[in-house]
Amino acid sequence: KVIDKADLEATGESKTAATVTFNQESYTVETKGNITVSATTNSTAAIVYSISPADGNVSINANTGEIVAGTTTGTYTITATVPENESYTSASADCELTVKAPSFNIAAPTYYKKITSTDELVLGTQYIIANIEQGKGLPASGTITTVATISEENKENITDNTLVKSEYVADFAVLTLQKDENNNYVLINEEDKYLTGADATDLSWEATKKAFSTWKISFDKSGNALIETTVAPDPKRNIMINSNSIKYYASSNDYTKVQLYQKVTDLAISTLTNGYATFVTDVPYVMPKGACGEAVTVAPQAGVITKTEAYTEGQKVPAQTALLIGGASGTNYYPAVLKENVAASYTGENYMEGRRTAEGYTNTQKGVAVFYYGKAGGEAFQLTKPTTAYLAVPKNITPVNGYLIDFDGEETGISTIAPTNGNANGAIYNLNGIRMAQPLRNLPKGVYIVNGKKVIK
Repeated sequence: KVIDKADLEATGESKTAATVTFNQESYTVETKGNITVSATTNSTAAIVYSISPADGNVSINANTGEIVAGTTTGTYTITATVPENESYTSASADCELTVKAPSFNIAAPTYYKKITSTDELVLGTQYIIANIEQGKGLPASGTITTVATISEENKENITDNTLVKSEYVADFAVLTLQKDENNNYVLINEEDKYLTGADATDLSWEATKKAFSTWKISFDKSGNALIETTVAPDPKRNIMINSNSIKYYASSNDYTKVQLYQKVTDLAISTLTNGYATFVTDVPYVMPKGACGEAVTVAPQAGVITKTEAYTEGQKVPAQTALLIGGASGTNYYPAVLKENVAASYTGENYMEGRRTAEGYTNTQKGVAVFYYGKAGGEAFQLTKPTTAYLAVPKNITPVNGYLIDFDGEETGISTIAPTNGNANGAIYNLNGIRMAQPLRNLPKGVYIVNGKKVIK
């Protein structure tokens, strides 16, 4: 049978098989980030991009392949399709997209802070058992009864016995504090083994919890840690150091007592006279007592922002969470470091950011043009401290060189001074009700009443 050209076109046998190939085997984008994926085809038809599942967290431009990620991590499938046309068959190809949490250079120094009361013990946080004055403690590896030591050089660099750099105690065992089903403490090392006592004086690491793996922890008047198992033999025994050994000795022995040092990160807002600082770190932590982490939720007018409580004292804060921290002026706060990251309990709006480049320049991923707090005009600027966070707000809010904090809803005590039209005359008062003669930008740092509201400069 003779088949003419028209018959071939009708059956499609004369069409060239289309191919579609992604330019990468897979793609990765960070939450709140955006990328553009691309594919090539031999077809004359245009490529159409789609993504699944269509959960609303990730969007894709069907024509350009531009992807905008939301706030949730996950794995998606990108599909590139070309429709059939007069010359080519249809074809498609799939590619995996991973949406991951942000990863950026905010490595903050960690320390070990001596704690002296059970009120300072926080579950899920990390500790070393040591006597820093002697430079000895529980070792991370090797025979557990042999002490780890701090080098003489590092001992000379320790000027405050209550706060020690992590690098000085790198050979010490880092223990995570937990409680068992009977509300007793357990101490677990980096290999998930339990610190365990015995009928004798030796300590050991055990893969499973034993009878002597549960501990009582208390402190004497000098701040020494009294660590004894809940099934301690008679006489009572505590973990102590004897020369180059660390064991489980009878408390009546005149051996060197140990202290508990809690792993912390440096917040230290004492340099701010108004009691506020920005903070971000790459480790999860517990908001310290007396401090509160605020999210900046709105910038209703040029130069003024509104804050919202995001993490109060005792709450667990995820790594890479940028916050405005409020506390007492002249007070150093050292948040206890958690071993494992935690889910965010605050999921509302927050204009605070921590992203930065390897060189320390601000690097927002909000997906829109922003104004940075720190440099006029919205240009990126270099952060000099590893824990500094910054403010990024949409450019439709008039850029200024600084922002005041609006204490929305707080009583100032001098509200009668302000006219009912909200200080439309631009008057500024201090907390004593005295009207300031200079504009706010020329006044020293402090708390003022502007437009009838309490603000911090």
